[in-house]
Amino acid sequence: MRFSYYKITLFSGFVNYKRKLTVSSIYPSLKHTENLYDIFSVSFGINSSASGGLIKKMKSVTAGQMKEIDIKAQRFYGIPPIILMENAGIQVACQARNMLKNKYKRVCIFCGRGNNGGDGFVAARHLYNEGFKTRVFLIGEYKGVKEDARVNLDILLKMGLEVYGISHPFSRLFICSRRKNHAISGPDGVAALSMTQLKPRTKVRRIIEGFINNELRRASLIIDAIFGIGLNGEVPSDIAELIRIINASKKPILSIDIPSGLNADTGEIMGECVNATKTVTLGLPKKGFFKNKGPSKVGSLSVSNISIPRNLYIRGQ
Repeated sequence: MRFSYYKITLFSGFVNYKRKLTVSSIYPSLKHTENLYDIFSVSFGINSSASGGLIKKMKSVTAGQMKEIDIKAQRFYGIPPIILMENAGIQVACQARNMLKNKYKRVCIFCGRGNNGGDGFVAARHLYNEGFKTRVFLIGEYKGVKEDARVNLDILLKMGLEVYGISHPFSRLFICSRRKNHAISGPDGVAALSMTQLKPRTKVRRIIEGFINNELRRASLIIDAIFGIGLNGEVPSDIAELIRIINASKKPILSIDIPSGLNADTGEIMGECVNATKTVTLGLPKKGFFKNKGPSKVGSLSVSNISIPRNLYIRGQ
């Protein structure tokens, strides 16, 4: 496989260098540097006139194939999944930073309870450390957050960030925060949370929607970390309503790996789908990006390496 003149963005921490390179395989050969965070992305405008061009020549995968690559990276190469999550979050933070050059740096991040949400928590940490004003929303209860995502959520809480939780359905809005005198310990004895229910049952949905709309009005960028490529059923009605609110805000949206609600294999909309301004996809493009409604939902596409060995992309081993 050979294709030429991709626009390569090489990230060193939060510094990027743009250069034109000729590549002869899935990823170009780049000189190794001493910076542990040297990772790169290939950027394309999927909705431009070139949407049928170079990017379609790049290898694309189904959700199942990408999961198999992830598993091999972890089991055969010994790369812990939390490292992959960290690298993904760094890539997202870099993209957000570039999207907000010379703009007010206030970001709303909507995180699910799985790995996609974990990538969002990592991105929130890096953006917060960069001085961005960050508002993080957790879709669901704290106790439902999975493994590595929970680790990164707990780090945010220990840093003093408040995370606003929205329960299913829109029946409760609560605050996750660390307090010295009031804490509920997590199962590992590390997490310390105060969950404050803001209102009882009456008019809760309207209050929650009003709160979210107010935050979105103040934001310069929305990061979508709700669903990843593992979505295999209809988006629940309350989250579908949340996606409609996000889309209606008319603010730029950066989706992590895939716009929430898009089927990674078929490009079909699973009830409701985020209209991404840009998607930073991890590892390889997903087949659904180029089918059915995929091209109209992905926006511009950045394909980001998160340290998965390139052998897995080329030979599958």
